[in-house]
Amino acid sequence: MSTTNGITGASDDFSSALQSKGANLDKDAFLSLLVAQLQNQDPLNPAEDKEFISQLAQFSSLEQLTNLNKGMDGMLETTQQGQLYSAVNYIGKTVSAPGNTLTLKEGKSSSIYYALGEGVAKGSINIFDVDGNLVYTEVLKSKTAGNYDYSWEGKDTNGNTLPDGYYSVAIGLEDADGKAVMAQTAIDGKVSGIEKFQGKSYLILEDGRQVALADVNFITDQIKKKDEAADPTT
Repeated sequence: MSTTNGITGASDDFSSALQSKGANLDKDAFLSLLVAQLQNQDPLNPAEDKEFISQLAQFSSLEQLTNLNKGMDGMLETTQQGQLYSAVNYIGKTVSAPGNTLTLKEGKSSSIYYALGEGVAKGSINIFDVDGNLVYTEVLKSKTAGNYDYSWEGKDTNGNTLPDGYYSVAIGLEDADGKAVMAQTAIDGKVSGIEKFQGKSYLILEDGRQVALADVNFITDQIKKKDEAADPTT
């Protein structure tokens, strides 16, 4: 009787093992448990078909979920590698990305891009040095809503040439009631390297900015080439 009790408990042991191991139970382990159950079942009280079907269905669902997770991991890795390879192509090129840091080199400044919304009555472009001192300001002419670009000549408000280095820009806008209006700015910068962090690819610009690949507005080198091709005098 004691032997029979041990044999009839094989099915329960099988179910308990299947539930306890969960995702750690692979196909080989499942088959080993199944064979052990068949070998040790009570001939006078064999396991019912419904129980086998339930156990097989449970493992099938588990295996499908495991395969799905592996497939998703593979897709994610492929996507991340694709982003990294794409980022490599940006090295040496000049891109436009959100920010307010300007680079002044040999009297030439980074290009400034900004967007004006509806209801802007007036505004100004303000340039600051690394110490936060206002070195240049210019009143913006009245413009309709849209996207614009601006080139700073690298001089202060009095027309004096400023030294090379890093500067920052802030665009102040007001509506007809004198209330401040938000302005989004983007600055171009040359890509000097790439970095991968938490599965995302970032471009390292010469001005020190780290820009996510998805935040790049456009490649300014390509825009300038198109403009030059359209205007043969340039």
